[in-house]
Amino acid sequence: PHPAIMAATKAGLDAGRTHYTPLHGEPALRAAIARTEGCEPGNVMVMPGAQHAGLAVLTLVVGEGDEVILSDPFYATYPGVVAATGATAVLVPAHPDLSTDIEAIAAAITPRTRCLFLNSPANPGGTALSVADYARLTELCEQHDLWLVVDEVYSHFRFDGQDVRAWQHGPRGRTVSVNSLSKSHAMTGYRLGWAIAPERLIASLGDWCAAALFGVSQFIQDAAVVALSLPDSELAAYRLAFRDRAQHVVSRA
Repeated sequence: PHPAIMAATKAGLDAGRTHYTPLHGEPALRAAIARTEGCEPGNVMVMPGAQHAGLAVLTLVVGEGDEVILSDPFYATYPGVVAATGATAVLVPAHPDLSTDIEAIAAAITPRTRCLFLNSPANPGGTALSVADYARLTELCEQHDLWLVVDEVYSHFRFDGQDVRAWQHGPRGRTVSVNSLSKSHAMTGYRLGWAIAPERLIASLGDWCAAALFGVSQFIQDAAVVALSLPDSELAAYRLAFRDRAQHVVSRA
């Protein structure tokens, strides 16, 4: 991680920031995330990584007998997350270029479908949802009373100059985005992430957190506030290295 993040981690420990935290996250971090994500602090739930956030959200919105649609190929842990809720994962093949096939998703919706669980930009496909994609997904979610959950941990690794986010373009009251600092700030071992969700779901996530882990460490959250305050210029060398690798792979495809 960036030296400023490491320094903040050590400073938090030296200051005795090792106690219980508010279940929804420290106010300073919720505010920092809200500024980054373009939402209100009341829409932020701090979690130990996007992996945990995704599990928490799906545990609350689906259950036994429900179906969750995934675009195939998908991130490796998604079927396990769905299975842990008791729901069934429905795999919908992507387009040949690996972009999400929205109309194939529409055709796969059944009365048991409860949630669309997508990844944008996607791992391993490398494609991202467009504004038009979100418009169609919004239509589907409103028509069939579905949740749209989007994993956006690679949002800082989109190199076409666009930044299309679920919270701004997904269906109001039915959209959840999960994100973390693992990829964007090289903080995988910190286990710091969040969910952006309607306030009615945030309240339930607080209850879930009380049963599951009782908050993220104070000194970790302090480091996260510093991480989110770093200008893009401080992280450019790290992120652009991924752009160079991506360009190399595409040039050889």
